[in-house]
Amino acid sequence: MPHRLPLILLLFLSSFTTLKAATLNDLTFEVTGDHITITACNPSASGTLTLPPRIDAKPVTIIADEAFKGCNRLEQIKLTPDITTIGDAAFRNCKSLTSFTLPDSLVTMGDYCFFGCTALTSINFGSGLSEIPSNTFSSCWGLKSITLPGSIKTIGESAFLGCQFLTSITLISGLESIGQDAFWGTSITNLTIPDSVFEIQASALSGTRLLIAYTVSPDNPHFQSQNGVIYNKDLTTLVAYPVGPSTTNFTIPESVTDIAGGAFEANLALSQITFSSNLTSIGQKAFAYTRMSTVTLPDSLLTLGPEAFLSCGGLTSINLGPNLTAIGDNAFSYCSSLPSISLPESLTTLGTSAFRNCNNLIQINLPDAITTIPTEAFLRCTSLQSIELSSKLKTIGESAFDTCQSLQNLVLPAKLETIANDAFSNCTSLTNLVIPSKVKSIQARAFRNSGLQSLTFHDSPTELESQAFSGCQNLTSITLGNGITSIPESTFRDCFSLQTITIPNQITRISDWAFQSCRALTNVAFGSTFATFTPSAFHDCERLNSLTIPPENQNFTIENNALYTKDLTTLLMVPTGLTNSTFQVPPTVTELGERAFINCLNLTQILLPVDLEIISDFAFYQCKNLTSLHLPPLVNHIGESAFRRCYSLTQINIPADVTHLPKQALSHLQNLQELTFFGNTPSLGDDVFKDSASNFTVIIHPTSRGFQNTFEGRPVTIADVPVYPTPRITKITFTHGDLAIQVQEAASAAPLTLYSSSDLETWKRMSTGASQNGTFHIPQDHPDLGKKTGFFEVRISYH
Repeated sequence: MPHRLPLILLLFLSSFTTLKAATLNDLTFEVTGDHITITACNPSASGTLTLPPRIDAKPVTIIADEAFKGCNRLEQIKLTPDITTIGDAAFRNCKSLTSFTLPDSLVTMGDYCFFGCTALTSINFGSGLSEIPSNTFSSCWGLKSITLPGSIKTIGESAFLGCQFLTSITLISGLESIGQDAFWGTSITNLTIPDSVFEIQASALSGTRLLIAYTVSPDNPHFQSQNGVIYNKDLTTLVAYPVGPSTTNFTIPESVTDIAGGAFEANLALSQITFSSNLTSIGQKAFAYTRMSTVTLPDSLLTLGPEAFLSCGGLTSINLGPNLTAIGDNAFSYCSSLPSISLPESLTTLGTSAFRNCNNLIQINLPDAITTIPTEAFLRCTSLQSIELSSKLKTIGESAFDTCQSLQNLVLPAKLETIANDAFSNCTSLTNLVIPSKVKSIQARAFRNSGLQSLTFHDSPTELESQAFSGCQNLTSITLGNGITSIPESTFRDCFSLQTITIPNQITRISDWAFQSCRALTNVAFGSTFATFTPSAFHDCERLNSLTIPPENQNFTIENNALYTKDLTTLLMVPTGLTNSTFQVPPTVTELGERAFINCLNLTQILLPVDLEIISDFAFYQCKNLTSLHLPPLVNHIGESAFRRCYSLTQINIPADVTHLPKQALSHLQNLQELTFFGNTPSLGDDVFKDSASNFTVIIHPTSRGFQNTFEGRPVTIADVPVYPTPRITKITFTHGDLAIQVQEAASAAPLTLYSSSDLETWKRMSTGASQNGTFHIPQDHPDLGKKTGFFEVRISYH
């Protein structure tokens, strides 16, 4: 648990500090066993801070991770002689810290410890520290000269990265390893490698902007230097070439078989290199950020490492040699001037992002041994016009050709199986595509926003993923073949030019937004096994006016170009492009499905059947020209946003069995004049009348309960209509198994409806037809007359 320093101790120690010094009360600490850990410091602390050697008689030994991070007003921090551990980023971004002394007791220091201490000019190392961890002094611009003690065995990755004014560093015997990018961005002019160093990691000596020459101790058993260049002891590996010399040409000795990672990285002077004829491998970033324009690699070369020629913006020509087998990740990324490259037939491996952003590359052929084009291999090669793919290619990786805007000719090989996410996204010049028969998967957004005009599947057993062809605004023709079984979410969304679509018989499902905003789509033909319809599949298809489905389909039927369930009890979709102004819903329909009439802009009148019970979410959403609508008396459910944005609607009634109006059910009805309730006050969801007319009249039935003089700020009036007494069942009789339910004579003239229940809580309307002289006749085989039906109720259905 964190504690504050005792007040007595603070008062005692404060007498030893200057007026400018930070107080020790700025510190937070934890008691851990027999020692103290400093965990935090007040960011506003300034000046000099001296840590106490002990707190509550326990030594201060640890500074926790980020303890002083961002204390950018502290100029000096004095550590106790018992400090053994400093955590990660402990003093990160202490931008006013000018000098620092590490005690001899310190044995462990974390990564990023002094990162961004830009005012730090000197650092004194203790004798107990054996490692300078990763990024310890990164961006310490004030450092100019450093001498490392003999206790240091390891300089970590990027230890002095970005110390741009560091001109001198003395490495003492005892040092064993120098990490990657250790001195990148420094201004060191000379560097001597002591005899104890046995490991120089890739790019460990790269990026030293002014380095003239390397010197290796003659007693070093692992490395040697010749003419300022570092090699391994037997001269088979070129380890590091100094950046500073202005030499434009260099010949690599014939003994060299390997060029180490980062060996020539960021050398801006060299324009020509003659390679050893025995060279077999080039390491990571070996020539990254160089300015060579022409490179001829030897026939002996087998492997080209990751980022080998990364960001060589002036490279216009490269000969890879006939025996190269592997090109590493990002090997030629951002080689923006390279117009072409010939890949040898020996090549078997192509790395991730190998040619990313080579935006001057026009044409390339892939050898037959390449079976996979990896992730982002040709991402944003904006000038690439054509590529000849390997006949053995099976996989095209994620974003492999994303934003290859000039790619026109694409023939997918017969053995291709997978086209990954975004593989050809934004290929705006790609016009025609045939999917081979062995393709098993076309993943998300694979051809999104491409220029496709026609698309043909050769009966491939393809699984499509969401948005695979979304945004293909020029696509006019699709042949889906007989292998696809479903069309997933947003597959053809925003294909503005698509006019007709035929759904093959084997496709059983069309998912949400599959054809959303296909604004030119006029005709859809469903298949015989089509089984799952999602209401948003054809959202905003403003010209769609023709639907067909085979009569043998067991799930759906179409009447007057509207889609229904097979039994005609649920209306699923009325095409938004219907030109007629009136639509009559068949008498068998009891439910309007979600989005059933959404955006039907031409409809001014909709006639609903008397047995309608359910109006689902968004059923009439944005029917902007619908002027009035009468809801049948048996409606008991109105969904969310059901009448939202029906701007022209002037009158609507709420049947008695509707007890709840959900979110925005009647919102944005700007011209609504009358709203009639036949039942009691319903409960209201959020924003039911949001942005609707402020002055419409609320009319209630004389039997309605719960209303006041106003309802939601609108005036309430009582309708002048007949009132019938509450119906009561007076007699139930059985004749040969048939059931007769009789209502008292006083209510027999009212429009009555019969309900049944098994528990007196859940009631179901019985489809019996109207009563005859106050009596309902129910045959014994009536489908609603089950074993659990034990109670009956009669209600008046006011119109």
